[in-house]
Parts: sequence; C-alpha cells; structure tokens
Amino acid sequence: MRGAFVFAFGGGPSTASQTWEFNGTSWALMTPTDPEGDGNPTGQSFGAMAWWPGKNVVAYFANDGALWEWNGVSWKKDVPTDPESDGNPVASVGGSLVFDVEQNGLIKFGGNSSDSNEVWFFNGTSWAKRSNPDPENDGNPGLLYGHASVYESFRKVTLVIGGQGV
Repeated sequence: MRGAFVFAFGGGPSTASQTWEFNGTSWALMTPTDPEGDGNPTGQSFGAMAWWPGKNVVAYFANDGALWEWNGVSWKKDVPTDPESDGNPVASVGGSLVFDVEQNGLIKFGGNSSDSNEVWFFNGTSWAKRSNPDPENDGNPGLLYGHASVYESFRKVTLVIGGQGV
C-alpha cells in the first residue's frame, strides 16, 4: 500500500465500522470511498486479516462469512465462484487468515462454528476446502477459535498457536 502500514478494522461498538491505518508512529482514521458500489464491511468484531502482496491489498474475512479487500482507499467485496462445488467457509468468529506465498492465496482456518477445524484456500476467485491429512499421526488442531496463525515461508507451513476449543 503506502509504505509500511499496519491496518486495523472494527473493535468495540463505537468503532466497529471504522477503518484505521498505522504508519509506525500514529494511527489515522480512514474514510473509505465506494467506487465499486458494494458498500463497506459492517461493524463486526473478531474478523481475520492478511496482507496479499501480489494484489497489494489487505484481505478481511468478516465474521458474517464475507471476504473484503482494502486497497488503501476503498473496500471491495469479493464474490467467490464455486467451481469445486464444495461451498465456501461458513460465517464464524475468531478464525485466522494468512497469505500462503507458495500457493499465492489465502488460508482460512478456525472460528467458532461447526467447521472450525477445516482449512480453506482462496485463490482470488474461489474458495476450495482442503483436506486435513495427518501423515505424522499426531492429530490435527481441533475446533479452534481465538488462535493466532502466521505463514512461515522458510519451511512453507502455516503455524497455529493458542485458541479455545469450540
């Protein structure tokens, strides 16, 4: 975007629909335009965000199941197709979203819903449900929300830590 900005959206009831950027020194309240005519994300808490370097946007998975992109000026709502016929991630609170450099897309995991141990991949046009193999035979994360995650490019893995069971 414009330098090394960190981004925040929402919070408590009085700030839930606000868009903020941090430039390393101070916060700035943004006033999104709407050239797409699709509105802006509604006030929500516990969504998940990730930087998408190839698109130069911040992706936001809202807890109502919508995926939005912030380009520094406006929000654009993604309208995924479903060529895989596996649906899309369900609305959930407290999941995580990371950008996978190797696959050039977003990985969504967790949230306080019935599918909160599912892994979903978004390639920019559609969500695809990923299988959860366990070649190490040590189990997989259970139904989680409120966890932290990050994509670690050196080992090409997504790390998940903490959280609560659903």
